[in-house]
Amino acid sequence: MSALKYKHLFTITGGKFIWESKEMLDFIRRDFEGKKGYAQFVEVKEGNTVDQYGYYFAGIIREACMTSNAFAGNTEYEVHCALMMETGHSHTSTFEHPKHGRIIYEVPQDIKKFGKKKMAAYVDQVIALLNSEYQIHPMPSKYFKDNKYYMDPKTYK
Repeated sequence: MSALKYKHLFTITGGKFIWESKEMLDFIRRDFEGKKGYAQFVEVKEGNTVDQYGYYFAGIIREACMTSNAFAGNTEYEVHCALMMETGHSHTSTFEHPKHGRIIYEVPQDIKKFGKKKMAAYVDQVIALLNSEYQIHPMPSKYFKDNKYYMDPKTYK
C-alpha cells in the first residue's frame, strides 16, 4: 500500500506560514513522527470561473450589447473584440504580406489567461465603459449562471 498524499493550503504573511486547516496539520505531524518525508511548494492560481464567463458572454455581450442599437450588425465575437480593444486589453501585431507589404493589426488578449481577479476587474471596466459611452446598463450578475440566462424562480411570476 502506498503512502497517503496530503495537500495543505497556506499563505505566508510576515515570513510565517498560516495554515488553513490546523487540525489536519497536527494530524500529519503525529502521523509523520519519526519518519522521513518531503514537501513541495506550489503556488495556487485561480482561473476564471464558469459564472464569470457566463455573466460576461451571456449577460453583458449577448443580453445587453447585442440587443442595443450601438452594436447593431456586429457578431458577438466582434463586440467582444471591440470591448477588449476599447478597455486597453489588446496588443498590436505586424504581418508581412507579399503583395500588400507590412500589415499592422490589433489582437485582443486571451481572456482565458486573465485569472479570477483580473477577470472581475475587466468586467467592472467593461460595465463602466458601457454605462458611460453607450448608455447600456447590463443586468446584475446574479441573473446569469453557466453562460445561460437565469431567472430566479422565487421572483418570477
